[in-house]
Amino acid sequence: MSYEAVELENVTHDERRTTLRRALRLHATIGIPSGRKLGGRTIDLSSGGVCVVLPFELTVGDECSVSFDVSACGEATEIRVAGRVCYCMRGADGFRIGLQFIRMNASDAAFIESSLK
Repeated sequence: MSYEAVELENVTHDERRTTLRRALRLHATIGIPSGRKLGGRTIDLSSGGVCVVLPFELTVGDECSVSFDVSACGEATEIRVAGRVCYCMRGADGFRIGLQFIRMNASDAAFIESSLK
């Protein structure tokens, strides 16, 4: 990847991200293990994962799917990727869920990388 690691001296001990992320507010659909689909919105995106806000709590460690439309270089595409819940925190706007991408096709990975530039 062409992204630089976060400088360690600027990271709290709980910060484990190794890729740069970009604030990005988009509608997202999360498919949870029960088979339900939940509507939410993204907070930020990196090549390794996405933070979403949902009205419901998810369990850390659960695998789910996430889909959202993203634009890069004047082109939009729907990204569909499998993720694992890394954290879930209650916030004023719902639950902030950190999803680490665990399975992604090469074209979606390249498109996400392009959208982060």
